[in-house]
Amino acid sequence: MIEPPHAFVVAAVITNRFHLTSARVLEPAEILMIPADCVREAFDHDELFSRKMAIELAHSYRVVTSELRRQTLLSAVERLANWMLDRDQETGGRHHFAIPFDKRTLAARLGMVPEVLSRGLATLGKYDVHVRRAAVEIRDPAALDRLAKPEPPFYDPKE
Repeated sequence: MIEPPHAFVVAAVITNRFHLTSARVLEPAEILMIPADCVREAFDHDELFSRKMAIELAHSYRVVTSELRRQTLLSAVERLANWMLDRDQETGGRHHFAIPFDKRTLAARLGMVPEVLSRGLATLGKYDVHVRRAAVEIRDPAALDRLAKPEPPFYDPKE
């Protein structure tokens, strides 16, 4: 999942190769599409544009690497706990928020199948996290934080 103002399939466009990913929009959005040959032309001749594309590629690489590390080094329930702590911070740190998309999408986002997500949500009940439909309430943030282990090498808060 990418957030504005990041670009999608930059590596495929720059290298003129087939893109290896797909996307769908989860909420209303405006999407700017630029013809690939125009992007490559600007990349070849505009130093500032090239630098911005290199930064975008570096950001994408770090995000993918971070996600791969999380999926490799953390259990499904630890990834879910990390996501909940992140979401709580994004929504003001009030310890209650709504899951912004369906649970199938959340499972895919966290690198698991829906059944594993369901078991993970049940497990988080032991850590005083209550989920009803899309509503989440974290009653013991410290317990969830201990489970999540949100520190390097698992997590880079700048991603």
